[in-house]
Amino acid sequence: MSLRTPGLPRSARPLKPAGGGPDTWTVIARAADRRDLLVRILVRMLAVAVAGVVIGEAAGVELLVETVVPLVGAGVLLLAVVLCVLRAICDRSDRLAWIAFAAAIAAWTLGEQIRTAFYADAEPSFPDVWDAGYLLFFLLAGGGAVTLVRSRLRTFSGSVVLDGAIAVAAVASVVAALVIPIAEAAPDPQAAVGNLVYPVGDVALVSLVLTGFAAHGWRPTPEIKVLGAALVVYAVADVLWAVAASQGATESLWVGIVWVGAMTLVAVASTLEGRETPPVRAGLDLFVVPVLSALAAIAVLVAGNVGDVPLGSVALAVLALVLVMVRTGVTFHENARLALSRRQAVTDDLTGLANRRRLTERMEAAFADPLDAESAVGLLLVDLDRFKELNDTLGHHVGDRMLAMLGPRLQAAVPEADLVARLGGDEFAVLLTGGADRVALAGAAGRIAAAIDEPFALDGLELRTRGSIGGALAPEHAEDAVTLLQRADVAMYEAKRAGLVYAPYEPDRDGHSRDRLALSEELRRGIDAGELEVHYQPKADLRTGEVAGVEALVRWRHPRRGLLFPDEFVGLAEEAGLMRGLTRAVLGQAIGQVADWRARGLDLSVAVNLAMPDLLDPLLPGDVAAMLDRAGLPANALVLEITEHIVMADPERVLAVLAGLRDHGIALSLDDFGTGYSSLSYLKRLPVQELKVDRSFVMRMLDEPEDEAIVRAIADLGRSLGLRVVAEGIEDRAVWDALAAHGCTHGQGYHLSRPLPAADLEPLLFAPVPAWTA
Repeated sequence: MSLRTPGLPRSARPLKPAGGGPDTWTVIARAADRRDLLVRILVRMLAVAVAGVVIGEAAGVELLVETVVPLVGAGVLLLAVVLCVLRAICDRSDRLAWIAFAAAIAAWTLGEQIRTAFYADAEPSFPDVWDAGYLLFFLLAGGGAVTLVRSRLRTFSGSVVLDGAIAVAAVASVVAALVIPIAEAAPDPQAAVGNLVYPVGDVALVSLVLTGFAAHGWRPTPEIKVLGAALVVYAVADVLWAVAASQGATESLWVGIVWVGAMTLVAVASTLEGRETPPVRAGLDLFVVPVLSALAAIAVLVAGNVGDVPLGSVALAVLALVLVMVRTGVTFHENARLALSRRQAVTDDLTGLANRRRLTERMEAAFADPLDAESAVGLLLVDLDRFKELNDTLGHHVGDRMLAMLGPRLQAAVPEADLVARLGGDEFAVLLTGGADRVALAGAAGRIAAAIDEPFALDGLELRTRGSIGGALAPEHAEDAVTLLQRADVAMYEAKRAGLVYAPYEPDRDGHSRDRLALSEELRRGIDAGELEVHYQPKADLRTGEVAGVEALVRWRHPRRGLLFPDEFVGLAEEAGLMRGLTRAVLGQAIGQVADWRARGLDLSVAVNLAMPDLLDPLLPGDVAAMLDRAGLPANALVLEITEHIVMADPERVLAVLAGLRDHGIALSLDDFGTGYSSLSYLKRLPVQELKVDRSFVMRMLDEPEDEAIVRAIADLGRSLGLRVVAEGIEDRAVWDALAAHGCTHGQGYHLSRPLPAADLEPLLFAPVPAWTA
């Protein structure tokens, strides 16, 4: 074992004693830094003492035996005290323990010096003056050991305390069986007590060592190992002395050397590194103390049955066995609690299915051996579509109940699955082992989709949802658990993107899915970095041709991919929860641009599209009003466009936000009118001032009579309700004229202009005569 002085970080440097001068401080600091040298000196001094005893007794040199060896031994003890004190000064966290060890060695040394100096020829009796020093060693060393062991453990369970009590009772019963007869044979009560007190102290020290080692899982820190050895060596020295004394000896240099050796080990331990020990894992090593103690107690009871064993020893043996039974009960309780914790750690509380941790364990176990066709592993990932909207609409408690109902359905749908797990949120996983193939994956996915499609009866409502499922196989698609999970995730997002119920993993699709995931994070950074641009498309009065306003259309100036259009990133922003930041960025640019145009004489309004997350945000009305106020614009400078399907997703909450916008005087437009599924009763409730006819009707109206009839009906409806009617998708003058004839009030489309940056659009806006009227 190598001796190494613990490092002295700034926080663990010895503190300057109060009132100490620089010279004292320098000496202490230098000594603390050279403790390894002091230990080498200590060990060599002990070796000199041993050599002195050997040579002195062999050659009969009284000078060595009576003078040199005692002086060297006293020096060893003094240096041991110094080392313990230095450790106490250097290590604040263990200061109390090492002060106790220093005091223990000092007390023993003082007792021994008093005995040899003043009572060497006296008849031993109990209690003598020197006994105080010896007995203090037991108390101080035991207290230091308990303090040190406790500081090394992160947790200190009741079972550890019980193990200590069991060890004490068992060892005490054995020692009592041996010592009590000797005590009873003593000539007087004081001698009897003296014959008992030291063995009891030794039993306590050995029991502390056993308990400390058990508490560390029989893997204690280096300093605890050496300290344990020191206390055991001290107890052995006491036994050797008892044997020598029983043979009439009054002095024993060899026993003295063993005692000094024990103190040397304590000093060596003070220079070893201590560290916190992690919690002990359950294992057979935890039962060593109870089992050995139980065997020792049973041996005492058997001996008492066939021979003469003191009653006190029998009582201690019985106590040890009772404590062992209590320890057994505690162990069963701890194991039951551990099993419960283990089950909770790998189980999803909401659905009762396995959780991500359990899935990871199963997958790693499946990949423990090389896979082939007969042992192939399949993984399906299931994600519920538009589940966030359901949560936002009906509340998370309803969503949670749906997930709780879905868990058993999934298990019933795929009884052949090795594991069905909930990964979190609305995402589930199904693990198939034992030769899974593409057919098995597709079949399981179909049954899962059917289970999801079944309606959920919640709070008097019959709710439906659908899932997007992706599947991957190993070893065909992956060679490890992490890659398999990644590939199934790619397939699941491909199914979601393509609107499919199930998509198997296809390597040629992997790049697109990975690209989409990377793009999501890039969009987050792009919004913060100001990479979004707003282009504007003019909206003109169909009767006069004058520009009445513009529609703001967002673009993303990607650093590598160039200019991206909304269909390439807006859906991604909704999935990633980025719509709030995106919408605020567009509103800020659009409001700022209109303020600039108005300051230059153009009386325009700007229309901005809102998404579902925007209309579920109760802070939106106040935020928009504040942005208009900062720009110095009236409320009529802004028009916010919504679509029918957004309103129908959560009518009550959307209507509340729309009412807030209306209260601030902000105009609202119902976009893509005629393509949704709302009833006219909702149109009556919506606080809108404008209807926008979808381009799909406008672009074909001259060729399709049905489309023209729809446009005319919408125009009539808007006029009857007092609403502006804006037609999108005007591409030529003939359509313009037809729309004006049918009663549409405004229009926009490529006939007027494509969406352009503000600077490129300004020549059209500031032209005396609009080009589209020519």
